[in-house]
Amino acid sequence: MNKKKINIIIAAADAVLGLALGTALVIASSEINEVSMQKAADSWAGDSPLQYSVSSLYTSKNAAYSLGEIYQLRSQILEKVDEQLTDTEEGYYTDCWYGISDMTLTGAKSSADVRACYVGGEFFDIHTAETVSGSVFHGDNVNIDTIVLDENASWKLFGALDTEGMTVTAGNMTFYVSAVIRAPSDNEKLLKKAYDDDGTEPMIYIPYEAAAVVLGEEQKFTSYDIMLPNNYDGFASDNLKAAAGCKEGDTNDKAVIDSSMRFDILELRKKAANIGSMMDSSSDIVYPFWEDAARNVTLDLCVLYNGFFIPFILLMISACYWLFRLVELIAYIVKRIYHYFDDRAEKKKLENYYKTHPMIIIKPENEGESK
Repeated sequence: MNKKKINIIIAAADAVLGLALGTALVIASSEINEVSMQKAADSWAGDSPLQYSVSSLYTSKNAAYSLGEIYQLRSQILEKVDEQLTDTEEGYYTDCWYGISDMTLTGAKSSADVRACYVGGEFFDIHTAETVSGSVFHGDNVNIDTIVLDENASWKLFGALDTEGMTVTAGNMTFYVSAVIRAPSDNEKLLKKAYDDDGTEPMIYIPYEAAAVVLGEEQKFTSYDIMLPNNYDGFASDNLKAAAGCKEGDTNDKAVIDSSMRFDILELRKKAANIGSMMDSSSDIVYPFWEDAARNVTLDLCVLYNGFFIPFILLMISACYWLFRLVELIAYIVKRIYHYFDDRAEKKKLENYYKTHPMIIIKPENEGESK
């Protein structure tokens, strides 16, 4: 087989592999944009030269934290962080804690069974939400009768989305709607699937004190997030792991996730090598829907990593081949250029020689005589 045919075959294979890898990268980028909490960290950092990241602790119901244990956990983290960071300003961190339970709410139109996320701290600073109407609550000093509905809950309870200021009841407690926030859309397929299989289950957000009133007992928290300056890769998660007593990797009771490292190529390479453990669903840890979606994205990326590892290596080998051919072509062009100018120089030398050395023509003695 001649070189030309070989080049055509290699170029065609490169085009197919390149298109497949390009498509995979577009899909991966789209999925990452759906679930990245790093956007909240970047927004929180603002103009600060410090890089921020969010680290999250998730637990099983048996290992859930009480409010006092949450405060103790935060205190242990900040004590270690203060030892390691210098020149920090007040408010250099933010955190939140939350759990999920089922409730029944009654609105002006009807009643609905909802998933209730009861939260403390600056929940909506870390889990940014697009508001349809009203504004979300912030901090621990919010009135406990404040509630945030998602679009599904607002529609089922009132038959409308512009419901700021309206009231709903849960048990013996009346709530005032602070805001209605957008639920995942059809364009956010992974988020929507994790949110609810048919995307219509209503979800609400209330202060954690209200959950104790409605449900009749103090609720524990299965999730804790903290946003810290990223002094080095894994800084926040290392301190969270130490305070929570977590060892490396997930356990059946606790898992610590660093949002800034989740989609790092080295981390994905480690996870891709143990992809079977990621598919194991035997853990008792309670994950919120956004974390379920992020874990599904991680799993997809690991599958892509494993599936395209050999094609990627083949493309690298092909790149080396084409680099060799390019060097070969450049060498040929340089050689042609050299010979072109060398021939011109030789021709010039001959022209100059004949100009300075005119030719003497000697006629034969009998030239011109008639026979």
